Amino acid sequence: MGRYGEAIEHLDRARAVFTEIGDVGTAAQVNETRARVFFWLRVVTVEAEKIAFSAASTFEGGGGTLAVG
Repeated sequence: MGRYGEAIEHLDRARAVFTEIGDVGTAAQVNETRARVFFWLRVVTVEAEKIAFSAASTFEGGGGTLAVG
């Protein structure tokens, strides 16, 4: 649909909510989705890399499960 800006806004809010309630696994899933949006936009920035690495680190540490698809 091409509404990436809107998607990022919603994902930012979702991440804030899950972080606030201490749901690290779901916050990591949101970060992984944010990283995918940046990838689709071909936005390779320090911020995008931090998001991707943060999500991967959480999954590796047992904080969530990575959904491949």
